[in-house]
Amino acid sequence: MTPISTGQQTQARTQQAATRRIETLRIARAHLQTPVLYYTHPDTGRRIMIVGMHHTGAPEYYAEATVLIDRFAAAGGVVQCEG
Repeated sequence: MTPISTGQQTQARTQQAATRRIETLRIARAHLQTPVLYYTHPDTGRRIMIVGMHHTGAPEYYAEATVLIDRFAAAGGVVQCEG
């Protein structure tokens, strides 16, 4: 077995954290991350997507959220939002 350096261990943990499902707000590497959750009704198969938002994001954050929402709507999803 090849030993793993501390830097490699840190990088591996960072990659694992990046692929884990986010269920609440979290801070990773000085970035606030918000969850995108999908639920499927067991009988009808109807899906909902909940996009966690915060109001202090960079323009790129909102651009990525818009892409997710647009794809969901294009696939027949109904978009509802607060406000």
